[in-house]
Amino acid sequence: MARITRAQYHERVPLTLLACCPLLLLILVLNESRAQTPITSSGLNTVVTTTGNIHDITGGTRPGGGVNLFHSFEDFNVPANHIANFFNDSGLATSNILGRVSGGNPSEILGTIQTIGFGNANLFLVNPAGFLFGPNATVNVGGMVAFTSADYLRLSDNARFNTIPNTAADALLTPMPVAAFGFLGSNPGAITVQGSQFTVTDGQSISLVGGNISIGADTPDGGTPQPAQLSAPNGNILLANTASPGEFAAATLHPLSNVDGASFTSHGSIALGADSNINISGANTLSIRGGQFVLSINDSVLTTSHTTGPPETISLSRGSSIIGSTTANNDRGVITINSDTLAMDGAAITSTAIGPSHGMDIAVTIDQLELSGGAQIASDAGDTGAGGDINISVKESVSISGYDTEGTLPGIVTFFVDPNSGLPLVTSGLFSSASGSGNGGHISISNSANSPQSPSVTLDNAGQIATLNSGTGRGGNITLNGIASLTLDNGAQLFSSSGTDWANNTFSGIGPGGNISVIASDQVRVSGGNLDLFSLTQISSRSSGIGDNGHITLHAPLISLETGGTLTSSKSVSNSDSPGLHGDISIVSDSLTVSGAFDFEGELLPSGIQTIAIGPLSQTSGIHTPLVGGNISVSSAVVSVDQGFVGSTHQRWATGGNLIFDVGDLNVTQGGSIRAQGDGTLPTGRVTVTASGLVEVSGVVDGTRSTIENVAGGVGHGNDIAISAHQVLVSDGGRINSETRGLDGLNISISADESVIVSTGGKMRIGVRDFDGGALHISAPSILLDQGILQTSTVGTGSAGSVMLTADHVMLTGGQIRSETEQTTGTGGNITIHASETISISGQFSGSDTDTPGPAGIFARSFNAGGNAGNASLTAPIITVADGGQINSSTSSASLGGDIFVNANTVTIENGGTLSAKTSGTAATATGGSITVTATNQVAMTDGASISASSTGPGNAGSIDIDAGSQFTMTNSSVTTEATQSGGGAIKITTDPSGTVLLTNSTISASVLDGAGGGGSVNIDPLFVILVNSHILATAIQGAGGNIFITTNLLLPDANSVISASSQFGQSGTVTIQSPNAPISGQIHPLGKTPLIATSLFNQQCASAAGGQFSSFTVAGRNSLPTEPGSWLTSPIAMAGVEPRLKAEGGKAEGLSGLSRLSGVSDVVRARLAAHQIDQADQIDKTDQSPLSLRQIAPAGFLTQAFSVEEPAGCQS
Repeated sequence: MARITRAQYHERVPLTLLACCPLLLLILVLNESRAQTPITSSGLNTVVTTTGNIHDITGGTRPGGGVNLFHSFEDFNVPANHIANFFNDSGLATSNILGRVSGGNPSEILGTIQTIGFGNANLFLVNPAGFLFGPNATVNVGGMVAFTSADYLRLSDNARFNTIPNTAADALLTPMPVAAFGFLGSNPGAITVQGSQFTVTDGQSISLVGGNISIGADTPDGGTPQPAQLSAPNGNILLANTASPGEFAAATLHPLSNVDGASFTSHGSIALGADSNINISGANTLSIRGGQFVLSINDSVLTTSHTTGPPETISLSRGSSIIGSTTANNDRGVITINSDTLAMDGAAITSTAIGPSHGMDIAVTIDQLELSGGAQIASDAGDTGAGGDINISVKESVSISGYDTEGTLPGIVTFFVDPNSGLPLVTSGLFSSASGSGNGGHISISNSANSPQSPSVTLDNAGQIATLNSGTGRGGNITLNGIASLTLDNGAQLFSSSGTDWANNTFSGIGPGGNISVIASDQVRVSGGNLDLFSLTQISSRSSGIGDNGHITLHAPLISLETGGTLTSSKSVSNSDSPGLHGDISIVSDSLTVSGAFDFEGELLPSGIQTIAIGPLSQTSGIHTPLVGGNISVSSAVVSVDQGFVGSTHQRWATGGNLIFDVGDLNVTQGGSIRAQGDGTLPTGRVTVTASGLVEVSGVVDGTRSTIENVAGGVGHGNDIAISAHQVLVSDGGRINSETRGLDGLNISISADESVIVSTGGKMRIGVRDFDGGALHISAPSILLDQGILQTSTVGTGSAGSVMLTADHVMLTGGQIRSETEQTTGTGGNITIHASETISISGQFSGSDTDTPGPAGIFARSFNAGGNAGNASLTAPIITVADGGQINSSTSSASLGGDIFVNANTVTIENGGTLSAKTSGTAATATGGSITVTATNQVAMTDGASISASSTGPGNAGSIDIDAGSQFTMTNSSVTTEATQSGGGAIKITTDPSGTVLLTNSTISASVLDGAGGGGSVNIDPLFVILVNSHILATAIQGAGGNIFITTNLLLPDANSVISASSQFGQSGTVTIQSPNAPISGQIHPLGKTPLIATSLFNQQCASAAGGQFSSFTVAGRNSLPTEPGSWLTSPIAMAGVEPRLKAEGGKAEGLSGLSRLSGVSDVVRARLAAHQIDQADQIDKTDQSPLSLRQIAPAGFLTQAFSVEEPAGCQS
């Protein structure tokens, strides 16, 4: 390097002052009268030569002739319009110029500092008393410049350049580079920049290291107020301050441990005042080490971009950063930024806590905040210290979007990987991380104080707000409060994490995650996904270790998750001694909508709200409690789940979270789902819905049906579904469903103030496998199944759940209630219906995509090696089964059929309505169920109605027991027990003592249709029995006929009615009628009130009845008179001969046998009273082929009542 003479230098100064120097530091003079004593030397061979206002600094000490040049000054001041010139009089290559000020006075720099002949050498000026920089001066340095109030500079070989001259220490100086700034006391000198403008050339840096640092505006003499400006294009501006002993690394200003292993314990402050400017445009850094850093922008610009923005704007361009770090114990600094607009594109503001310190808080008070292109504001707690908080106070808006597409930004946090390059992507966002034992900092966004409006917060295109904890401390919370709206779109995330090191993509840490809380005055919207990053838009809290998971709370009038947007709380635990706690999700709104799906390359990913709990692979000896899944709690006037889902899921050794809805209306439509699901060893969560209005579950889209369900897979067991509402509607293929393969069944409980309607293919169902099912219980004033289904079923060893309905009115209009057991040793569930007014079953079920058409009704079934079928019990004042409706119990297995119980005041079965108990099992143990009908008023069967108990296998048919109250009527109907391979069942029909049994074109039959089984029995016991073209049968084919018992005060059959207990090939049964003769007229008349003395009629020839109606009394010898007056008459059959052909085949003639041929019996009696059946083919009278008896059951005088006779009608003898 050519040596420059002083003369040449003095000629060049005016020309190079502003334009030609590598480093330009403009310092505009504050006031020349304030100038301190000029520059004086204090050793190290430093020579100061003053010529006018120019102070040449030459000489110095160069250890070993190396690249370091040391100077020592007593005072170092540069008055206004003066120049301090460091001149290379030796011409030797120099890397660093190091000057100390030892006089104890602050250095006031009001003029120009420059270097000549040193090329790109760096300048270090050290004054423990501090520095004051004023306006109107220049600084010309080829390399970086550092001003510090340190007590020493430590070289990389640990030699110290002390500010207090020490001959011995100075002798140890070396040409090694500067490694650290060292502080020995607790009160370092301040560094103040007032109205100064520091500008360095491209790629160079400025460092201010000392006590309190203040950067602000000032007014030069005779001028106008001038803002301060620090500008380092493509370089770094490094600020560090302290109020305690320690060292800062020279290159980065990271705090270093001293010889005692400790470092700073407290710091001062760094302030950028109004009208000040720090410009570090390009890929550069503003680094703050120490306490408080304040940016207050008012009518000025802080920019790192090449284009200056509008007033009151802070703009940091790509690669720029503001970095604050602390190492002091219990120290808490602050980075404060105040401006109208803070715009960051690919830039960063970070706070780092190293060691046991508390990281610097970052406080931004702003009108608008814009982060884009991978810009980040971040707080990091990397060791035992706590992370600083990030507090954003905003008036208008926060916008966070985009990511670094070039892969060149360093990034504080990286979540995503570029699908094309595989490199980490730096996304824009607010981040707080903790990787040690310290707690992570909190992140908050709130409305500015006294602001008349609430701001909007928008996260778009992978923008993020996240707190991360991979250490043992607690993760920071995310709080958005006082905002108008929060919008997340295109893969954006609001995220809390614990137990994962995202930098290395590994599981790490046991500390709990932070909570997420959003309170907005307008709306929260989460929508879509990002195909480029394979990411859904979401608000999520997750834990991958034993640390507790954070909670998520959303409060807003309108909350919507759309087109794949999700709200998730998840926790997974490996084999460990403690699973920790799962985070809950709480939502409070006027309207919550979960709708739509994100098309992820052809796969539809629905919007949803979910909690996920993944426990250890198995219970270990160290685990005393399982992982408990998080709950989802929703409080909203209207909740709409349309193609979306709300659910809790658990796996392995974990329990599912509960789903709790407190709503006005809940609409689950178009394939939407509310689901508690598990695939482990422990129970799923409980689903609870409390609604003041409507709960609707309806619709099927592309094969996906709308559901509210609780599903337990594996060996776990399910939990309950409980719905309480004004009205419940399940329609159009919708489902309320529960399934379990676990230890216990689960219940579905539905209650409504008005009605429960299951229609058009809707279904409520409980299904179990291998274990017992719970109960399906519905309670409402009105329950309507209109083409809808209620079902319980079991497969395996468990028993099906029961169905219980409680209502005023229960109506099955094409609907079905089914209890089914299949391939199981368990039993089917019972079906129990209680109605305070009516039960109505009618019509046909038209079928659905999962259920075949069939009659409406109640079905208790066992088939395919199933267990015993369940029972069906109905209780109501009025019960109607009509239009093909059924109450059916059946078994096709080796087990018992279920029983049917019908209890009412009035039972009406009409138009093909059926009560049926059937067995078709192949084992003799497969006996059919029984049917019991109890009515206090009447039982009426009309138009094809039937009550049937049948067997098509070896098992016996069940019995039928009807207690009909005052009346049992049948018209074109039947009551039958039938068997093909076994014995027929029993039929018993009773009424109250004054009741009537009336059959018109109807049949009561206990018959065997095939095989060797004997006929069943029929027992009828009313006051009156009237048969019109009807049949009472107990017939058989191979086996013996059955038995018929009719106990009545009056049996009145017509000529076309048949009472028969015959067998085609076997022995006929018996027909026993306990009844006196009927009136010969075939009609019922009341008897007279005054009884006659029987003896007065002994010699009477006849008595005539008025109106052509008559009776007769025949005296036929001694054997026709009573043995004593008033006693019974001897039966004529005792004296009558019976021809062999008139005896019942295989039967026993008892009492009246040969009624049609009895001497002295009128033709009218034979026609009206006898069951007279003429075979048209051979004209053989078959009346007497069944035994018939008239027992003496009437009281004395029954046959001697008075008959009204108005005129003689003739006599029969």
